Amino acid sequence: MSREKAAELLGTMQGGYNIESLIALLDDAALAPIAVKALSHTLLMFDAFYDVEEKAKAGNAYAKQVLTSWAEAEWFLSKPELQEKITLTVFKVTGETNTDDLSPAPDAWSRPDIPVHALAMLKNVRDGIEPDQPGSIGPIKQIEALKEKGHQLVYVGDVVGTGSSRKSATNSVLWFMGDDIPNVPNKRAGGYVLGGKIAPIFFNTMEDAGALPIEVDVTKLNMGDVIDVYPYQGKVCNHDSGETLAEFALKTDVLIDEVRAGGRIPLIIGRGLTDRARQSLGLEPSDVFRRPVAVEESNAGFTLAQKMVGKACGVEGFVRALIVSRR
Repeated sequence: MSREKAAELLGTMQGGYNIESLIALLDDAALAPIAVKALSHTLLMFDAFYDVEEKAKAGNAYAKQVLTSWAEAEWFLSKPELQEKITLTVFKVTGETNTDDLSPAPDAWSRPDIPVHALAMLKNVRDGIEPDQPGSIGPIKQIEALKEKGHQLVYVGDVVGTGSSRKSATNSVLWFMGDDIPNVPNKRAGGYVLGGKIAPIFFNTMEDAGALPIEVDVTKLNMGDVIDVYPYQGKVCNHDSGETLAEFALKTDVLIDEVRAGGRIPLIIGRGLTDRARQSLGLEPSDVFRRPVAVEESNAGFTLAQKMVGKACGVEGFVRALIVSRR
């Protein structure tokens, strides 16, 4: 393997043990351009940011390129924007889907192996679901048949993701309905979930995986339907007739950036990295991102949690006074 190829492979890691080596390569004239490309799209820099900044201030042109790339949010802008129109095939589970349906406790032994564990998703017979081996293997053939329509599947349910918080539940859904992650085997991200109600923690884990969870009336959506989702317009239409089946409002416009960034956490970390780089270069804050907004003031009473934290801090209504949107 050539030094160039080794450097390229090193750059496919998302952060961690490769960072120190990539920063060192900024001093290697032959490999520095490869390191620049890798570091420019690496978000998990943490304190190593200051090592790059120090090199840039010392006159290293390659380090300056990395800093400038972060400042211009190239890591974000190089990713495709959320589409205006998304065509999907409905995989609908009526009633309530809890996380044990998606990641059964008796199959906990296989959770680290996502493709294997996903086989147990919806393994028990229920209305509209046809497990390959009831009690053992979920509706894999049914899922594959729907994929033959040529569109990505969307998980649709009346109530989705209740119960205990299990990232493995998200992993199972996205294994069948998400997108491959470059250089990361046996795991997928992205995808779409439509629910009349989506449990908050499941909603969050979907966000973290770069999926687009939408709370919307799903009564007119049926198994196998082909639909068009318009995230900016806030409507779901029949793909063939164009009939509007439901309308919705995203919980926050920041969701659009989260999907583009590959998840809520990558967006938060990447946005912070861009802010630090711009500050280092003496630039104004970036206007590329949709920013969280402060919660509107309220004269309503405090929740029990707010009262508890307020009392502990000695400030009445402490939580409501300071908290901002969770996204």
